[in-house]
Amino acid sequence: RAPYWNAAMRGALAGSDLSHDRRTIVRAAFESVVFGVKAVYEVVTARTQTAERLLMSGGLTKAPFVRQLLADAFETAAVEPRQSEASAFGAALLAAQAVGAIDDALAIARSAGYDPATEPDAAPRGAYREAYARYRRTVTAELARTATSA
Repeated sequence: RAPYWNAAMRGALAGSDLSHDRRTIVRAAFESVVFGVKAVYEVVTARTQTAERLLMSGGLTKAPFVRQLLADAFETAAVEPRQSEASAFGAALLAAQAVGAIDDALAIARSAGYDPATEPDAAPRGAYREAYARYRRTVTAELARTATSA
C-alpha cells in the first residue's frame, strides 16, 4: 500500500469495458504494480535525486515482460544483478562488513556483476505517461473517497 498507507483502498479496473479480454486485464494488473512502485520512487526521489538506472531483483523481474514494463514506465534502463538471491547476498555482505570480515560490501556486490540492461522503448512513452497520470488521478480520488467514508 506504500506510499499511501491506507488499508481502506481497493483495486479497480477503471475504464474497462467488454472489449477488454483476459490478456488486457492481466497486463493492466502488472502495470498497476509497476505504477505503485513508481509512486514510491517519486516519494524517495523528492527527497534525494533521480536514479541513473533501476536496479531490480526478485521473482517477477526474471520475466522479460516485467523488466521491459519497468524500463518503459520509469523511462530508464533496468538492470538485474547476476546474483540470484540479491537480498540475501546483500544482507550477508553487510553482516560481514559489520563484523570486520570484509572492508567494502558495496565493492563486492558490484563485482558480482549485472545482466545486460533492459533499455526503455521510446514508442510507448507517451502512453505510459498518460496511463500513469490516470493511475495517479484514480488513486487521488480513492484516497478522497476513503477519507470521507472513514
